[in-house]
Amino acid sequence: MANDPYIQSFTCFDGTRRLLTAALPEVALALKQAVAGGAAGPLLVFDNATGRSVDLDIRGSSEDLLARLVRNRPLKLSI
Repeated sequence: MANDPYIQSFTCFDGTRRLLTAALPEVALALKQAVAGGAAGPLLVFDNATGRSVDLDIRGSSEDLLARLVRNRPLKLSI
């Protein structure tokens, strides 16, 4: 389950300032709150395991955002 975004660690930055390092749902909510608070930016989210940037759709309510994360969550099958 190393690729599970609910377990993996992600980091959100506002410019050079680190906002939060946590699982994706918490980081996504922090990103949404930063945008609503008028953060100077750029706002960036990185996957700590790979260093790759992550695009998040933060439109709508917090519940909408979390529902999209669950809907887009990759499935891991045990074989």
